[in-house]
Amino acid sequence: MRRRFGRSAAAGCCAAVLVVTGVAAQEGQRSVVVTVNGPQQRIGGVPSRAVKRYWADYGANAIRRSNLDGSLAEVAIPDVNGPYGVGFDPTLRQLVWTSAGDEVVQAAPAEGGAAVTLPSSFEEGYAILVDEGDHKVVYGLQDDHIVKVTEDPTTGAGSVEVLLTLSLPESLHGLALSPDGSALYLGDDNGQMSRRLNLSTHAVESLVFEASAPPVASSLPLPSAASATEKVR
Repeated sequence: MRRRFGRSAAAGCCAAVLVVTGVAAQEGQRSVVVTVNGPQQRIGGVPSRAVKRYWADYGANAIRRSNLDGSLAEVAIPDVNGPYGVGFDPTLRQLVWTSAGDEVVQAAPAEGGAAVTLPSSFEEGYAILVDEGDHKVVYGLQDDHIVKVTEDPTTGAGSVEVLLTLSLPESLHGLALSPDGSALYLGDDNGQMSRRLNLSTHAVESLVFEASAPPVASSLPLPSAASATEKVR
């Protein structure tokens, strides 16, 4: 059973260095501010590497980016089908978003590179089938557990490993396997990938979001030195 996709401006927690601008949130939009490779510069009086804001342009089918003041807005990743909920995985330095048109999850390096479609599912149970060596693995939702089912290649029997027990299983909508296969991205009520489940440690971290409208050069202020950065472990 498919659930209808939706978008919201709910803020996610941070797991990296974010730049906080105090721009009012606008319903239906999420953006993310990340550092990318580039020359040193000063943002609001605070030394920083090159900093860009990324957001999903749903109508234009693109992931866009700009400087923090809204200048030099450009298409970072073109030809994505109805993207929304763009976030950032600081462990892999990947931008992650949901394609409403194709009902898949996609990712691309923040520093630049082609988008890839991740193994993902928005069907009830959210089963993802992948090959690991000589056996097959299924990730999915079973009752209130996110599980990994591994098939024995000789007998065909499956062993079940519980990766995470959800307090509210109905709040999960969609699963995706990270580009390197080391984590599962967990979708929220709107199908936005908002959390990261480490498959080795079973630790859960939030992807990085900034609940703000895309920048406009004439009205978006730079942050003050006192509030320019927020460091979260």
